[in-house]
Amino acid sequence: MGSYQAGTTVTFQVDFYNERTNSYVNPDNGSLTVKVYKDGEVIWDGTSEIYQLDVGKFAVDYEIPSTAEKGIYVYEFTATYNGKPIVESAIFRVRKRKGG
Repeated sequence: MGSYQAGTTVTFQVDFYNERTNSYVNPDNGSLTVKVYKDGEVIWDGTSEIYQLDVGKFAVDYEIPSTAEKGIYVYEFTATYNGKPIVESAIFRVRKRKGG
Protein backbone atom coordinates (compact mmCIF):
# COMPACT_ATOMS: atom_id res chain seq x y z
CA MET A 1 0.00 0.00 0.00
CA GLY A 2 1.31 3.40 -0.95
CA SER A 3 1.16 6.37 1.38
CA TYR A 4 0.89 9.86 -0.11
CA GLN A 5 0.71 13.40 1.15
CA ALA A 6 -2.49 15.38 0.50
CA GLY A 7 -1.80 17.99 -2.18
CA THR A 8 0.58 15.81 -4.21
CA THR A 9 0.18 13.96 -7.50
CA VAL A 10 0.49 10.19 -7.69
CA THR A 11 0.61 7.98 -10.80
CA PHE A 12 -1.44 4.78 -10.80
CA GLN A 13 -0.53 2.14 -13.38
CA VAL A 14 -2.25 -0.99 -14.65
CA ASP A 15 -0.85 -3.77 -16.83
CA PHE A 16 -2.90 -6.22 -18.86
CA TYR A 17 -1.01 -9.45 -19.35
CA ASN A 18 -2.38 -12.53 -21.10
CA GLU A 19 -0.87 -15.56 -19.37
CA ARG A 20 -2.03 -17.89 -22.14
CA THR A 21 -0.03 -16.03 -24.78
CA ASN A 22 2.68 -14.67 -22.46
CA SER A 23 2.19 -11.17 -23.82
CA TYR A 24 0.78 -7.80 -22.88
CA VAL A 25 -2.58 -7.02 -24.46
CA ASN A 26 -4.77 -3.95 -24.81
CA PRO A 27 -8.26 -4.11 -23.34
CA ASP A 28 -11.29 -3.87 -25.59
CA ASN A 29 -11.55 -0.43 -27.21
CA GLY A 30 -13.32 2.10 -25.00
CA SER A 31 -13.71 -0.26 -22.04
CA LEU A 32 -10.94 1.02 -19.74
CA THR A 33 -12.02 3.16 -16.77
CA VAL A 34 -10.42 4.33 -13.53
CA LYS A 35 -12.04 5.63 -10.37
CA VAL A 36 -10.93 6.57 -6.86
CA TYR A 37 -13.14 5.65 -3.90
CA LYS A 38 -13.27 6.84 -0.29
CA ASP A 39 -15.59 5.00 2.10
CA GLY A 40 -17.28 3.26 -0.85
CA GLU A 41 -18.13 6.51 -2.66
CA VAL A 42 -16.63 7.51 -6.01
CA ILE A 43 -14.70 10.72 -5.40
CA TRP A 44 -12.89 10.93 -8.74
CA ASP A 45 -13.40 9.50 -12.22
CA GLY A 46 -10.18 9.78 -14.20
CA THR A 47 -11.26 7.75 -17.23
CA SER A 48 -10.73 10.63 -19.65
CA GLU A 49 -7.19 11.14 -18.30
CA ILE A 50 -5.83 7.61 -18.81
CA TYR A 51 -2.79 7.44 -21.06
CA GLN A 52 -1.05 4.49 -22.66
CA LEU A 53 2.59 3.75 -21.82
CA ASP A 54 3.03 0.71 -24.07
CA VAL A 55 1.03 -2.25 -25.31
CA GLY A 56 -1.11 -3.38 -22.38
CA LYS A 57 0.32 -0.73 -20.01
CA PHE A 58 -1.72 2.28 -18.93
CA ALA A 59 -1.46 4.99 -16.30
CA VAL A 60 -3.27 7.97 -14.85
CA ASP A 61 -2.06 10.87 -12.72
CA TYR A 62 -4.24 11.62 -9.70
CA GLU A 63 -3.81 14.93 -7.94
CA ILE A 64 -4.76 14.34 -4.33
CA PRO A 65 -6.61 17.47 -3.21
CA SER A 66 -4.88 19.41 -0.44
CA THR A 67 -8.24 19.27 1.36
CA ALA A 68 -8.45 15.46 1.14
CA GLU A 69 -9.27 13.69 4.37
CA LYS A 70 -6.55 11.46 5.75
CA GLY A 71 -7.32 7.77 5.57
CA ILE A 72 -7.61 4.79 3.25
CA TYR A 73 -8.64 5.16 -0.40
CA VAL A 74 -9.07 2.68 -3.26
CA TYR A 75 -8.26 3.14 -6.92
CA GLU A 76 -9.83 0.76 -9.40
CA PHE A 77 -9.22 0.15 -13.07
CA THR A 78 -11.93 -1.77 -14.92
CA ALA A 79 -11.94 -3.02 -18.50
CA THR A 80 -12.95 -5.90 -20.70
CA TYR A 81 -10.71 -8.13 -22.79
CA ASN A 82 -12.41 -10.26 -25.42
CA GLY A 83 -15.65 -9.30 -23.71
CA LYS A 84 -14.60 -10.63 -20.30
CA PRO A 85 -14.47 -8.22 -17.33
CA ILE A 86 -11.19 -7.31 -15.65
CA VAL A 87 -10.93 -5.40 -12.37
CA GLU A 88 -7.61 -4.30 -10.88
CA SER A 89 -7.68 -2.35 -7.65
CA ALA A 90 -5.38 -1.32 -4.82
CA ILE A 91 -5.57 0.68 -1.63
CA PHE A 92 -3.52 3.72 -0.71
CA ARG A 93 -3.29 5.98 2.30
CA VAL A 94 -3.57 9.76 2.29
CA ARG A 95 -1.78 11.57 5.07
CA LYS A 96 -1.78 15.20 6.11
CA ARG A 97 1.11 17.35 7.27
CA LYS A 98 1.30 17.86 11.01
CA GLY A 99 -0.91 20.72 11.96
CA GLY A 100 -3.04 20.21 8.85
